[in-house]
Amino acid sequence: MVPSVGAAQVRHVPAAHLPAHAGPGVARREGPGHFEGRRKYEDLDQLALSLVKPGGLVVTCSCSGLVSLEEFEAHVIKTAHRLNRRLQFFDRTGPGPDHPVFSNCLDSRYLKVLWERVV
Repeated sequence: MVPSVGAAQVRHVPAAHLPAHAGPGVARREGPGHFEGRRKYEDLDQLALSLVKPGGLVVTCSCSGLVSLEEFEAHVIKTAHRLNRRLQFFDRTGPGPDHPVFSNCLDSRYLKVLWERVV
């Protein structure tokens, strides 16, 4: 059984054991770059996950308003499973108060952060 991790515990993890990455802001809803931008997210996830031993932590970030949290999480899961790795998500965070989300522009909810343990 893998113990759960709280955000307070993460603050005490040495940086060398906590790869964090943010995908490129090249995702598009449609058009020629649609799949290319999403593929770049998967490439970064693959690199980060290949560097982490089981039990290690990964922080994956997206700053694209054109990729929903659900779609972003699905890409991370797909990449992990392709590497025969499993993830335990222990937190999903987003923008702070200095990045408000507007009701008439949900794309302003663009900052997404997934906190994961490799199991």
